[in-house]
Amino acid sequence: VGFVSSNAPISSTADKGSTEWFYSELGQKNWVEAMELNTLSPEMPQLLVEMGMNYDPDKLSKVLADSWPQVYARAITVSTSLGAFVAGLAQDAALGQLERRAPQRAAQLRKLLASLGPSFVKIGQALSSRPDLLPKTYLEALSDLQDRLPPFPTEIARAVIEEELGRPLPDMFISFTNQPVAAASLGQ
Repeated sequence: VGFVSSNAPISSTADKGSTEWFYSELGQKNWVEAMELNTLSPEMPQLLVEMGMNYDPDKLSKVLADSWPQVYARAITVSTSLGAFVAGLAQDAALGQLERRAPQRAAQLRKLLASLGPSFVKIGQALSSRPDLLPKTYLEALSDLQDRLPPFPTEIARAVIEEELGRPLPDMFISFTNQPVAAASLGQ
């Protein structure tokens, strides 16, 4: 799940991980929940339809009780991923390489946040506009989270548009391409 070790070479591992996470069951659930979809088109995987979109505290309690291993696994993934990043920063500081390695660590943080999912992307976006908290190198790297994200599945895009506009796409558009023109999350 997009884990980037502090000792691993800084590469495209997290890019692959972010795409894998997004297309995973958990990634799809998180995306649909984040978009607050109330209805889904028949093309959507049955799993997403079965999720339900209305807040129900009893259902939430049952789901959490039934899925505690996944909740703990996610907590461990997030903790170890962020912990490894912080350990890498500490190692850089101890070796006097904090400034020299800043561009690589900034890129690593961007990839890591993208790999951890939508909530962490939002955190990265917020941090990208905080020069009082982060050096310029990090601000520039995290700004990529504003408009350079992997696109999400066309089925979800269709469901969101139909939900927002209240009508099926063929009733509104002559054609609708399956190839995204752009992918970003600030304008949601």
